[in-house]
Amino acid sequence: MLHNRFTSALLVAACASAAVVACSGTVSNGGLAGDADGAAPDGKVSTKDSSTRDTGEGAPDSSSRDAARADAAAKDSGGTPDSGGTMDSGGNGGDATDTGAVTCTFPEIRCNGTCINPLDDPNNCGTCASACGAKVCTNGACAAACGANTMLCGALCVPAHFDPSNCGACGTVCTAPEVCDYNVCGCPGGAAGAVCSGACVDTQTNPTNCGTCGTKCAAGSVCSAGACAATCANPTVACGGRCADTQTDPENCGACGTTCKAGTGCKAGACGMTCFGGAPIQFCGGACVDTTASSAHCSANGTDCGMACGASQVCADGQCAATCAADQKMCGSSCADFNRDPSNCGGCGIVCPPGRPNCQMGTCYDF
Repeated sequence: MLHNRFTSALLVAACASAAVVACSGTVSNGGLAGDADGAAPDGKVSTKDSSTRDTGEGAPDSSSRDAARADAAAKDSGGTPDSGGTMDSGGNGGDATDTGAVTCTFPEIRCNGTCINPLDDPNNCGTCASACGAKVCTNGACAAACGANTMLCGALCVPAHFDPSNCGACGTVCTAPEVCDYNVCGCPGGAAGAVCSGACVDTQTNPTNCGTCGTKCAAGSVCSAGACAATCANPTVACGGRCADTQTDPENCGACGTTCKAGTGCKAGACGMTCFGGAPIQFCGGACVDTTASSAHCSANGTDCGMACGASQVCADGQCAATCAADQKMCGSSCADFNRDPSNCGGCGIVCPPGRPNCQMGTCYDF
């Protein structure tokens, strides 16, 4: 199916545990070997603002889970094979004896009671008990070398630019709530973001962390450009106690409180009608939609708004059909690709906030 510019990278991966130290760190230029989405429980709705403003959003600390995954991969070949990773009612690939006590996080699936990433696990590549032997598992398929935009860390092919457990180099771990953004650990949103009391905040505008963490502005004053002041400095204006540039702020675009649609940005005081990420994410019907998954705008080439499917049909990889494609998940009455859909980013109903409108590999980014 069509992929935007970053979905060639693996979604979530980790270098092997501390016992495994071989990290080549070499970015492969090889071709894609196909993809295989994992699973996440449907109906999950994000209630957190993941922009680098007052509340911030932390990225989960995956180091302990990654170590367990690496250990499981090292010994799994001697385990009892399961039923082949058939998806259960919760959306997790499971085995016949699993009672459901283990809940996996997208894109992981459950194999023999352990959460694994089918995109990089050489013993469960693409599905449970599918072993690669002497080859590596890249993007859910066995291959001689890691695919494009990935690098080899131990025995795993991991994303070359966005892996919080191997950020820029094997073993470089970003500590929550920081994320890995093009090989650099930091708060989403760029230089203004700082970790204060365990949350990412914008120290340029946050009145309780103005300029530095813990610097609180007096009542009646604002935080403007990282300093407490009586009024906001041009070109910003006070919006809900925070200084905002209504020309560029997607939460206050053109006027305080005017929020741009998920997947778009604010330019010259107007919400954009061009979606981040590129094809197949298109601006259709007043919103950014994945045109290879939207039943209202189903497009085979992903470059236009396509057509509406029948009442009993869904859009499966750009084609109207009775069921979703293997690499899609059902969210309500429509299919979704958790890799890139700004309205279902990493799970059903997880909407990318205005400050981070671009869904890449199941994570909302600010570019």
